[in-house]
Amino acid sequence: MKRKYVYIAGAGPGNIEYMTVKVKRLLQKCDVIIYDSLVDIEALALCRTDAEKIYAGKRAGHHSMKQDEISRLIVQKAMEGNTVLRLKGGDPFVFGRGPEECEELKKNGIPYEVVPGITSAVAVPMAAGIPVTNRNMARSFTVITGHTASGEIKDDIDFEALAHTSGTLVFLMGLGAIGNITDSLIRSGMDENIPAAVISNGTMLNQYVLRGTLGTITDRCKADSNVISPAIIVVGKVSELNLNSNVRDGLEGINIIACGTMDFCKREEELMQEHGARVTKLPVLQIKEIEQEHKVDQVFSGIINREYGAIAFTGRNAIRIFMERLNKSGVDIRSLYNIDILAIGSSTASYLKEYGINADGIPDEYTSDGLARLIIQRANASKKDEYVIGNKVDSTSRYNVLIPRASKGNDVLASKLQKAGVSFDEIALYDTIANDHISEQIERVCLMDGVYDYITFASAEGVRLFMQNGGVIPEGVRAVCIGKYTQKALTEAGVYDCIVAQKATAEGIVEAILADHNSCG
Repeated sequence: MKRKYVYIAGAGPGNIEYMTVKVKRLLQKCDVIIYDSLVDIEALALCRTDAEKIYAGKRAGHHSMKQDEISRLIVQKAMEGNTVLRLKGGDPFVFGRGPEECEELKKNGIPYEVVPGITSAVAVPMAAGIPVTNRNMARSFTVITGHTASGEIKDDIDFEALAHTSGTLVFLMGLGAIGNITDSLIRSGMDENIPAAVISNGTMLNQYVLRGTLGTITDRCKADSNVISPAIIVVGKVSELNLNSNVRDGLEGINIIACGTMDFCKREEELMQEHGARVTKLPVLQIKEIEQEHKVDQVFSGIINREYGAIAFTGRNAIRIFMERLNKSGVDIRSLYNIDILAIGSSTASYLKEYGINADGIPDEYTSDGLARLIIQRANASKKDEYVIGNKVDSTSRYNVLIPRASKGNDVLASKLQKAGVSFDEIALYDTIANDHISEQIERVCLMDGVYDYITFASAEGVRLFMQNGGVIPEGVRAVCIGKYTQKALTEAGVYDCIVAQKATAEGIVEAILADHNSCG
């Protein structure tokens, strides 16, 4: 049931890893998402597939919507009976215009909740190794907005007071007015030799830190093309510190783009992070279930009537959707007793265990070819009375195989089984389609020259969608693919230099990158 309600929430300082658990939950729950330019676009992949996503970004010199327009839009969407998430960079009450939106909601009698976020005023300096307070250097800090539409500083900023503080000064959105800020502080009596720093794209993979003094930082910014908005200016003794670790281990300092479904990207990210790598998830694919109730009922009827000698699972999504449908249909999971359960690889077999099922067979090669060989071998053994299904030998039954799968998977498995005369039924339980806003995210990633070291692909369809949506592998970035069919898709797209994982799993991709990184010294 729809509910008229608004959440005004902070997305944190940029990197999705610093987004709160509650905001991630709201992204999955809300009907309408109205988001700013400072929100990591990766977060939009967490939204419901049917959610309406509206960009209301505002950045100096690039105003898309005025604040009163945004406030009216929030009210309008809520009055339509939607649960609305107004998602803002940082914290909504720290120079976030959140109070104005609250007033508009109050005026219109719309219930709402404000959800705090980690403010960039603290998190971005921290990401650059700068503590805003330090017992021996600064016992306080002041946060000031340096942003106006014209690039001029506000008349009500008391530079006299700021110039004589012993604490740290943090200017948000002040890059366009940095000359005015530094000149005003020096004119008001602040020592021009005091340390200062500018941090661009704070907490993100393309974060850039420029250090100097109050007297030199403006000219240094103008001469450095890496200093861009969004940026934060820090003035004070703490600006000379860099408390980030200088000891690197494993893949620390290595930046990786992971392409696949969100679930696969998350799995790969967890594994990569164990070795110190930083991962940008690029969920080019989303899973869309295919409604085939009649066909599914036929398949489950066949399971109950012992028409199948084996079920071959080609991936986690096939297992999840199959088990959900089985449960929804009321078929007892014990109906799978005496049916061979086969998995294409170790990762798929591990996922089966989450449903209390141990795989009866895994091929030596985690590919469609390997699974085909395993099925053919067991089918042939069954015909010769040499193979036991469960604890019962039945030489009269055909070793009929059920294959739950994606509609766009390759036809290698079916082709090889057909050629070998093995009886099988395929049922397409889901489709893989392009994720919303993926072109925007691909463009952002591909523009980051010199940031990434590797890009990984978990399927041939992922390669095709990446390329079809404007994807170009940045210069100096090595492609890593999960198997030979994904490699073939890359070759067809004109990418010939790629690493192929020895095992077609997320773990195999990690091992391939570790081996390559170690071989490079």
